[in-house]
Amino acid sequence: MMPHAAFIITKGYHVGSKWFAEEFNRNSGCSLFFEYEHCLRHLGKQLGMISEGRVMLPSPENSTLQFLRHGCNCNTVTQKMHRCNGCSSTQLALNGRENQVACHAAGISFGALGDVYIRHIRVLMQLYPKVALVVHVRSNHVKHALSHLRISCGDNNHATGVHHGFRMILQPALLLAKVRTIARGQSHVVAAAADLVGEHNVAYFLLYEKMQQDMAGGKNGVLCA
Repeated sequence: MMPHAAFIITKGYHVGSKWFAEEFNRNSGCSLFFEYEHCLRHLGKQLGMISEGRVMLPSPENSTLQFLRHGCNCNTVTQKMHRCNGCSSTQLALNGRENQVACHAAGISFGALGDVYIRHIRVLMQLYPKVALVVHVRSNHVKHALSHLRISCGDNNHATGVHHGFRMILQPALLLAKVRTIARGQSHVVAAAADLVGEHNVAYFLLYEKMQQDMAGGKNGVLCA
C-alpha cells in the first residue's frame, strides 16, 4: 500500500525538470527521482551480472514500486544504487529516516521515452492504477530550441550560481530546423502520455513557462494530481 501520493512524470529534455526536482525535494516528506531511466539501466546491468550467480533480485518494476513506496523516507540517501534499489528498510534505518517524516508524495521522472521505458511505465500503471501521470513540457518552442543549441555550442547544462551571458550566432535555417525537431519531440511526449492513460486523462500538465512564474503552484499541481 502507498498511503501517500505516487506519480510519474514523462518529459523531454531542457524543460527545467532538474530545477523542479530540486525544488520539489526541498519539501519535507516529498521525493522526486530525476530521470529514473538511468536507474533502469543500472538495474538492468546489475540483474544481468548477478543472475549468473543465481542470486534472486526483484524485477525492475518491483524495484520502482519499492522506491515509490519508500522514496519519501530515503530522500537523504546519497548513494544512487541504494535509491535505485528502492531504499530498503535496512538502509532507511541506517540513515535514521524510517517513520520520522510523514510521507506526502513520491515520484519518478522519465526523460527518455523509448519502447522499453514506455513498457515499464505501463506495467507500473497496471500494478498500481492510482499512480498519477504528469506531463512536463514547454510551450515556447523557439526558446526550447535555443536551450538545446546553447548546450551544443558549449554552454553548461543545469547551470547553477552566477551565470554569465552566452552569445550565439545562428543561421535562421538551423534555428527553424531545431524548432521543428523540438515540436515533433514534444508531440511525441504528449502522444505517449495519451496512449498510456488510454480513456483516462493526464493528471496534470506541468508547463515550464508557468513554473517560472509560480514554482509553488507547479509543485502544488503535482501534489494534487
